[in-house]
Amino acid sequence: GIDRLQSQSVTAKAVGDSINLKMAFNIDPSKFNSLSVSILPAETESHKRHHNIISYNFLQPYIKGHIENAGYYFTNINDKTKFELDNLLLTQGWSSYDWSDIFSDSVIRYPFEKGISIKANVNNLDTKNIYAYMVDISNRDKGLIIKPEKGQKSFLVNNIFLQEDEKIFITEVNKKNSPNIPKLYLQSFPHKIPSLDQNMGTLNPKKDYESLAYLNNNEIQMESIDKTQKLDEVLLVTERDRARIRAQELSFGRFGNIVQVITNEDRKAFFALEDYMMTRGGVQVMLGRSNATFMARGSNMSIFVDDVYFGTSFPLRFFPMSNVDYVEIDEVGMSSFVQQSLGGGGGPAIRIYTNPKDVELSGRRQIGQTYELPLKFAASKTFYVPKYKYYNDEFYLKYGTVDWKSQVNGDADGNFDFKIKKPSVPVTLFVQGIANDGSFIFEEKSVSLN
Repeated sequence: GIDRLQSQSVTAKAVGDSINLKMAFNIDPSKFNSLSVSILPAETESHKRHHNIISYNFLQPYIKGHIENAGYYFTNINDKTKFELDNLLLTQGWSSYDWSDIFSDSVIRYPFEKGISIKANVNNLDTKNIYAYMVDISNRDKGLIIKPEKGQKSFLVNNIFLQEDEKIFITEVNKKNSPNIPKLYLQSFPHKIPSLDQNMGTLNPKKDYESLAYLNNNEIQMESIDKTQKLDEVLLVTERDRARIRAQELSFGRFGNIVQVITNEDRKAFFALEDYMMTRGGVQVMLGRSNATFMARGSNMSIFVDDVYFGTSFPLRFFPMSNVDYVEIDEVGMSSFVQQSLGGGGGPAIRIYTNPKDVELSGRRQIGQTYELPLKFAASKTFYVPKYKYYNDEFYLKYGTVDWKSQVNGDADGNFDFKIKKPSVPVTLFVQGIANDGSFIFEEKSVSLN
C-alpha cells in the first residue's frame, strides 16, 4: 500500500567530457519535488546501508531498537518478505498506545516548514507618531512595510528563513516620513532546538563489513614514512597582501608607475581621498590649498576619474574614500599624443577608478537597528567530488564517489536531468526522494556509458 514511483526511462548522452543523464517520472514538475541522486561505481559496496528512505518512514518508528538490513523488507516485496516483516513486527514492534498521551496536546506547535516567526514588542511610549516599520529580511526580494494600528504594542512577522550570518534590519518611520532607530524587543518562535529523546546509539558492523579485508594496500609503502609523507604549505593571505598582488596585476600595461589599491582599512582610516594621497600616495605630492589642486614637481597634475578628464583643480578633499577602488599615479606623464587625445595636458596625472558597487552602497545611509535571531538555518553547501590518485583500483571501485546531486529539478515534461563529469568506470544511480503527491522514490539504476 505504499505509493512508490518508478522511473519510466533513463538515458545517458555524452557531451564533450561530460555525461548528460535524464530520468523521466510520471509526476507534476510544476510542484515541489525533492529528489537526490548518488552516482557511484557499479561495483560499490559503500551504499550497502541498513535503511533506505521507505524503511526509515514506515518501519523504524514502530520498532524498539535497531533493525538490521531494514531496506530488505521494501526492496523486492514477495510472500517471503511479507512473512518475515510480520514476524519482525510481532517480536520487536510496539503497537500499544495511551489515549491520554494522544489527547493531551493536539495543537500543532510549529507549522511544517514555515520557518521562524518573530514578535516585535514596541518599547516606545510615543506610539502615536509611528507611521510604519520597514523590515529588511535577507531571504525576501523586497522588504516588508508594517503599519501598526493606533496604540499597537507589537507586530508579527512569519516565515523567516535566515541563514547563518544573515540578520534582520528594522527602521522606524514617523508620520513626517523620517527614519528613526526603532525601540523594539524581538522574540523568536521557536527560540531553541528542542531536545529529542532518542538514545538509540549506533548499530555495530559485523566483521564481514570490514573494508580492509577487500583492499590490497599497494599504493602507499610505509617502510620509510619520513620520505613519503609530504605536507602542503599553508599560505595566509591578508587583505593588504591581496591589495598588493592586485596592484601588481593592475600595473601591467599601464603608463603609471604607482598603483594604489584601496582596502577597507584605508576607507576606515581616511574619509577623503586628499587625506589618503597626502600620507600614503607614495609620491611627493604638494597640495595648493587655495584651489585644492594637486601639484607635483612644480607642475599641475591632470585629474582623471574613470578615464574622464576633470582638469587640474578637481576638489579631491570632497571625494570620499568609499567611492574609490584604486588610484594610478603617473609622475612622468604618458606621451603627449595619448594624453591630448583624452583631453588632458602633457604633464603628470592622477587617475582615480571608482567601484560602482561601493558608490551605490555609500549613497544609501541606512538608519535603523540590526537584530540577531537565536536560531538560524544552515546555508546550502557546494558538494565537491573527491579526487583520487587512481580511478581503476579496488578502493575506488568499491568505495569511491563519482558524484552526488542533492536537489535535482524537473522540466515541464517531467524529465529530471543533470550533468556529471564523464566517469572512467560503469556507474549505478541511487535515486531517493519524495514526490509532490506523497509518493516515495527509491531505486537503483545501472547506466551504460558506451
